Parts: sequence; structure tokens; C-alpha cells
Amino acid sequence: METKKRSQVTVFIIIGLILLFTFAFVFYAAKQNIIQIDRIMATPGFEVRNYVQDCLELVSDEALGAVLAQGGNYETGGAFESAKVYKLAKPIDKNGPPGIQKNYEFSSGSIATGIETYFDDVFLDGCIQNFDDFPQTTEFDKPELDVEVGDSLLIFNLFFPIIVYDGEDAINLERFTYKKNIKIGEMIDFVNKVVDSSIELNEFPEDTLKGLIDDYDLARPRKAKITILQQEVAKGPYETYGNEPREFEDFAYYFVLDDNFPLAFGIQYDWIGR
Repeated sequence: METKKRSQVTVFIIIGLILLFTFAFVFYAAKQNIIQIDRIMATPGFEVRNYVQDCLELVSDEALGAVLAQGGNYETGGAFESAKVYKLAKPIDKNGPPGIQKNYEFSSGSIATGIETYFDDVFLDGCIQNFDDFPQTTEFDKPELDVEVGDSLLIFNLFFPIIVYDGEDAINLERFTYKKNIKIGEMIDFVNKVVDSSIELNEFPEDTLKGLIDDYDLARPRKAKITILQQEVAKGPYETYGNEPREFEDFAYYFVLDDNFPLAFGIQYDWIGR
């Protein structure tokens, strides 16, 4: 009986020692990891990497917002001018038969190109600013952004070779990535159906809009991605502004509000004088 009790005690002691050593090892490993992370975070390379990542995310969000608010397009220098809403369709020929045709694309390609162009305009001068805030000597090449546009995901891939000098050490950085969830596929579908119907009808496509609102269940309050549809139509070819005549164009602006980003585009119809 005593032998059995001693055996049980021995087993418990062994288990206790195993648990003690296990906890001690886990604690030591965790402490070493924390020390290692602190060392990494204290390095100039880590600070520069975080800085570039923050700039990538900030400028990418700005670029996406600017492109979507301007009809899925952006031209060089537009960030420094007042925003314009691109007309995705316009009259074929004012002197010919009535009709309109595509003027700009609203597509994954145009969105990617617009974002990349905006990025080239703004990223270095507007955010990086030659790493002037860092005491370390930093050399870098021109950044190149490649944007992948999926139906519900945007991936911003930045290739930006950087060398950060820390005493005699040189830290090399190159690749940065940012991902954004947004329903671009639905936006492209919505816009192009409105544009295609407008081209077919040379008219505000009320039935198409109603169908799209039903298809995407956009009429429900707070769920709706479309909250404003505003049509502006000229009453005549000329009106007087002061003593000068002003020619008006007949076009509609469409405003669509997504959960995160506004979307706007224009269509110029061929009505005046017809």
C-alpha cells in the first residue's frame, strides 16, 4: 500500500516538474520574443518601413476616392486642381443625327490606371518628402505602384527600393502591400449599365435605374449604396450671365454613395436644339 502511494507521489512530482519547466520555457521564450521585437522596432529600418506603409495606405485611399469621385478616371495633375466629374458619354456630332457615344471608360483598367497616376503625382512630394523627418541617411529609387482590381478587393503592390544607413550597417527595403475591401465589381456593373442604356436611348434611363436599384437592393435606408441621383438639364442653349451669353450643355450627373467611398460620373445627352 505504501509503495503504491509513493509511486503516485512520484508521478505527481514528475508531472509538476514537467509543468514547471514548460511554463518556465514558455515564459523565457515569450520574453526573448518581446526583447527581439523591441529591438526590431527600435531599428531605423523598421521606422522607415512603417512610415512608407502609412504613406502607401494614406495615398492609396486618397487616390481611390479621387478616381471614383471623377467617373473612374484621373489625369496627371488633377490632384492639384478642382475636381471634375468625367463625362462617360457625350454627343457623337452636334451637326449630325442625334446620338451619344462612350467618351471615357469606367472599368477595372481605368480605375487601376487612375490610381497609379494619382499615386505618381502625390506619393513622393506629398507624403514621403525625401524622408526629411529621419536623421539617418536614406537613399531610394522611384516608387512604382501596381494596382490589382478585383470584384471586391483592391491590392496595392508597391515596389520602392530604399536603403537606410545606420552607422556602418545598411538596411534594404523594397516591397510593400496594402489591401482594401470594396465592391468595385458592383460599381462597374451599375455605371456601365446606366451608360449603355443612356447611349441606346439618348435619354435619362429611368427603367434601367429602377431595375438596378431592385437588383442590388439599394432602396433600403442605411443599406443603400445609392442615396442621391441628381439630374441637371439645361433649359436652352444660351443664358445670359451679366452681359455675356453662356452656352449650356445638356448632361446629367449621377451621384452614388458607397459605404466608404463616393462615386460620381456624368453623361452628356444630345438634346439641345433637337
